[in-house]
Amino acid sequence: MIILGLDTGTTHTGYCFIDSIGEIIDSGHIENNKIFALIPKCDHLALEVIRNQGKTKIGNTVFETAQWVGRFQQYAIDHGITKIFEVTKIQHSDYHINLCWSEHGKLFKGCNDSQLRQALETLYPDNKICKDNDARNAYSVAKFIVDRYLR
Repeated sequence: MIILGLDTGTTHTGYCFIDSIGEIIDSGHIENNKIFALIPKCDHLALEVIRNQGKTKIGNTVFETAQWVGRFQQYAIDHGITKIFEVTKIQHSDYHINLCWSEHGKLFKGCNDSQLRQALETLYPDNKICKDNDARNAYSVAKFIVDRYLR
């Protein structure tokens, strides 16, 4: 089983393919229109979706990102992907904590991007996922789904 995690942006999207135990198959950060070629290669799609977090002002980029998320969802449906999981930023940010630890084996109380990068560099020392913030977020979205729903 192959899970594709996406961290969608206005023009580019971070992606990460993982297997059913959470091992990275491929990851990167590419133009949004190139994501369509990746979607048919997965069994399940995990998308970070936008939810209202109480902010009264939001910019056009939020709406543009939301439109891309919708396009990716519809494309997946049209191409027979039966399991599409929506993950909010809050859910996968909390999940970062499960991937982050100190050198003393203690979990951090929170997990920022620097700590997530450190954790992934420990798990995958030579993997390109460590170098791209959006790919790291896509990994955490996909891994969240594997651990929460597919094990």
